[in-house]
Amino acid sequence: MASPFLPALLASKGLSPSGIGIVLAAGTAIRLLAGPAGGRLADRSPVPRRVLGWLLIAASIIALGYLPAYGLMLLLAVSVLHAAALAPLNPIADALTLAAATVRGFEYGWVRGAGSAAFILGTVLSGFAIGRSGLPVFVWLNAALLFAASLFALILPHAPRPDPPRGPASGGTLSLLRLPWFARLMLVAAPVQGSQALHDSFAVIRWQAAGIGPEAAGSCGQKPCPRRCWFSLASAGR
Repeated sequence: MASPFLPALLASKGLSPSGIGIVLAAGTAIRLLAGPAGGRLADRSPVPRRVLGWLLIAASIIALGYLPAYGLMLLLAVSVLHAAALAPLNPIADALTLAAATVRGFEYGWVRGAGSAAFILGTVLSGFAIGRSGLPVFVWLNAALLFAASLFALILPHAPRPDPPRGPASGGTLSLLRLPWFARLMLVAAPVQGSQALHDSFAVIRWQAAGIGPEAAGSCGQKPCPRRCWFSLASAGR
């Protein structure tokens, strides 16, 4: 619901392109610390699903801070806090899903596939909602869905704690960085993720300036791109 249109919301609040870049980069940087910290907290908790649930509630409340915030410093603070609450969610959810899969016999791939389908559907629907109710509506939708997810997280069945990892990559971050294949993997992943970050940060803003509405922008963020989006982009190019 949020990721394609957050930069446009920041622009509507008066941030310059450099300010938007600072806010988004700071949110990404804090994830490097918050993700492992949240995962460790869940590892130490006797009921990891509660950690997931409380983080979702925190993310839901913090998301609403984008509505009243104006100016670089306030928006930067909201972005950093929101990213810190969001960062551990995927790793904890993945760990709980894998643990439950061994007990209940369902396929982990179906869970991730459903998540990808929800991402596509959410992006398209948020575009239509913005087209009808204005840009801030995605903030409310994002907060509502995060809160709904927290309710489901808190009622998840208890799953046994997975066995601790073993092998050369089980000794922590420093041990992982010493692996030659890991360094090569990072060299490949860094430009891929960097190009995606550059595109996602300013694509919707550029499309809006070219006269492409949020409905088309929400659909153009997906692959394969619907035919009407290609027509819109071609028209913008002319």
